[in-house]
Amino acid sequence: MAHRAAQTWQPQKYLKFERVRLRPALELLERVPELPSTASSGDDDVVEIIDLGAGTGNMAPSFFKRWPRARVTFVDSSASMLERAKQEHSVDDNVKTEQCAYLEADFESFQPDKPVDLIFSNAALHWVSSERHKQLLPRLFSFLKPGGTLAFQIPDTRLQPSHQLIAEAAKQVGHWDRVADVRWVTCERDPGFYYELFKSIDKDMELDMWATMYAQVLEGDNPVADFVGSTGLRPFMEALADPSTAASEFEHKYRELIVAAYPKQCDGRMIFNFKRFFAVATKPLEA
Repeated sequence: MAHRAAQTWQPQKYLKFERVRLRPALELLERVPELPSTASSGDDDVVEIIDLGAGTGNMAPSFFKRWPRARVTFVDSSASMLERAKQEHSVDDNVKTEQCAYLEADFESFQPDKPVDLIFSNAALHWVSSERHKQLLPRLFSFLKPGGTLAFQIPDTRLQPSHQLIAEAAKQVGHWDRVADVRWVTCERDPGFYYELFKSIDKDMELDMWATMYAQVLEGDNPVADFVGSTGLRPFMEALADPSTAASEFEHKYRELIVAAYPKQCDGRMIFNFKRFFAVATKPLEA
């Protein structure tokens, strides 16, 4: 199985469900404790934040609402996503663009030039396998100031029909052999794995973990397929050389299976149950 899924981001499709995608990020931010720089006075109280896998940067207003003097670096591997972030921020009075930086980089190789208060990542780190997390999470944790926090959220779609039907669609149209080695983009391990991993990094860290099942109410003709199509389906489409006949056949079959698996409610909406795993790891203060 591949360690990393291919990904090509299309901001407009991703933002179609901005409200439901943003909610977990806001709930993650609520659980971030006081950051070390906020306990200082003067110039030292500037909070340094890294938004890792920032996408279109839609967490910016929330960062500045909580930490008005923050300096935020938005890191993403997609130039199109970062360009959209810059555009959105430039017309948003709640975003202090002079305190923002944008960096096109892979989150596995990114390294800040100095220790930071917060590394925040919403629905990004699952794009690499749990085996890679064994190297990635210690590396990210090492970038924190004493008292700093690493906070992330990743989807856990292992038991969801929306993602299980990806393989079924490929099999039914005869293209399974072309996508069999494509990595399923999801949380791969249970909380115990992450507990042991984090405690091996620093047994004295503060660790807060939880999972939430969101009953997402979506509108549209086939909104569950649209939701998955802008993220988790992309690596499989790319493996089929999208745009191509094979990719079109696969996508059509997938959308057909999703309609059957997610019946519409009385008002035409679909309920899309979606599980997410959260972790907030805080480095101990220096003695």
